[in-house]
Amino acid sequence: INIIGVWFLASAMEVALGRARFLVVFFFPAVLGHVAQGVVSALLGNAFVAAGCGLSVLAVIVAFGVHYDRTPARIWGRLILPARGFAALLVAFSLLVELVSRQWPAMVGTVVSVLMSYVLCGGKGEPIAPSKPVRPSRPRVQMQVLEGGKGKTDPRYLN
Repeated sequence: INIIGVWFLASAMEVALGRARFLVVFFFPAVLGHVAQGVVSALLGNAFVAAGCGLSVLAVIVAFGVHYDRTPARIWGRLILPARGFAALLVAFSLLVELVSRQWPAMVGTVVSVLMSYVLCGGKGEPIAPSKPVRPSRPRVQMQVLEGGKGKTDPRYLN
């Protein structure tokens, strides 16, 4: 899943954010997340090895959700979700897996990485706004048939 996230989302986010800002969003939250994992692991007194690009990919997914917000994103086949809904779904799944397997250091690292990515991408923290009420449309103008034919044509009309 990491390589798919890097391949599809990272390339789009690099174009959207620019190379320098993208590299900051890609590396900085992951480094802070791994440091937080190490600190929590040391406080709990167990050995926890943190490696890989999982936190970097999660940071890019959060950046995708923040940047594209409510834009519909085709996820798979006919599955279309708002970008931030897709990002929230993946973050929730990651946290759920870590919660079920009781990997507390990994959970802290994920939360730190997600929050840092959110802050770096300029997330506003606004809740989903309720949809605006639909205004009834104006009634259609009724069309009428104009008399025409030879000798009966009104000069105001072209037919």
